[in-house]
Amino acid sequence: MNNLKSSKILVLGSYNVDISSSMAKFPQPGETVLGSGFQKGPGGKGSNQAIAAARLGGNVSFMGCIGDDIFGQEAVRLFSDEGIETNYLIVDPTQPTGTAVILVEESGENQIVVTPGANHQLLSEHIDGKIDFKDISWLILQMEVPFESVKRAVECAKAEGVKVIMNPAPVLKEIVELLPSIDVLTPNETEAQVLTGISIETLQDVEKAAKWFLQKGTKAVSMTLGSKGAYIAFMNQNGFVGKHIPSRKVNAIDTTGAGDCFNGALAVALSEGNAFQESVEFAVKAASLSVQRKGAGVSMPFRREIDQE
Repeated sequence: MNNLKSSKILVLGSYNVDISSSMAKFPQPGETVLGSGFQKGPGGKGSNQAIAAARLGGNVSFMGCIGDDIFGQEAVRLFSDEGIETNYLIVDPTQPTGTAVILVEESGENQIVVTPGANHQLLSEHIDGKIDFKDISWLILQMEVPFESVKRAVECAKAEGVKVIMNPAPVLKEIVELLPSIDVLTPNETEAQVLTGISIETLQDVEKAAKWFLQKGTKAVSMTLGSKGAYIAFMNQNGFVGKHIPSRKVNAIDTTGAGDCFNGALAVALSEGNAFQESVEFAVKAASLSVQRKGAGVSMPFRREIDQE
């Protein structure tokens, strides 16, 4: 990895309060089970990615919308503590801060219910003229805020030559229309299957889906494959390049936020001028550390932990 100071990363997305319970087995409809643990902490894909990027050495700003409530106040303190700039943070007094209720099985798998609250009040008008994209090198986006706001952010970013990383989660079919403006698309297998219509069961299916995304206009793809690592794809002067980047085996305790960790880490590595494959390898390593601890935002590793691996 290069030791260059990273260029500015803007994460535009959601902030939620995560309320998490652990249990031996997920309850069936109508069933009550006893939990073995409880945790409250910061979450939301945007916030998680911003925290991951900041802890890994990124120069990070966050744009999102929070409520004028105790959870919103906690968010402001959190971003300050993590060294994340909040010049673009919006407070909406009419909406509660977003929440996510998370069930975590002892296997490490999770189920999540998100109540967006103020996140859905991040509007296109907040982006027009309010973000200095000339100061930004990389923009990270997800889909827990309104699609029209994401679309407008992409338009403004590309007008200023800003590179865009799109994490298409939660997945929306409308994302396909943005692909020609996306520099790096980071779907997981489920999201790729929904967007492409390709049933993904093997690495050959992953390659087929990656080619579909490239044909639709995205410059590069880094598909996350859970415990199997990631798959990268792009075009060069010799044609299609595709490669599986495996992850080392770890004892996964909680997979919540692993994809967010991957995206934040990827942005940092790219912002430091590293090659695409090297950047993805760095992101896979970071994500493998995050799943070995509980929580979402709180599970994001620090740069020193990566460097010690």
